[in-house]
Amino acid sequence: MTMSDSRRRFGQWGEYVAALHLEEKGFSIIAKNWRCQRGEIDIIARDVDEYVFVEVKARKGRKYVWRYFK
Repeated sequence: MTMSDSRRRFGQWGEYVAALHLEEKGFSIIAKNWRCQRGEIDIIARDVDEYVFVEVKARKGRKYVWRYFK
């Protein structure tokens, strides 16, 4: 099953917004859409002494949730 162009663009927009949010919070973006044999990580970021691995799920609607797991 392939994703439609509009869904792909929406997902890319969600990843862009998430990266902006992380940068505003002081994180440095190390990589986007990093791939390996086991899959993909949407964003890899760094905050002073920690690396953060981010999976972005873009949703339509007025509600949104930012979840941070440490």
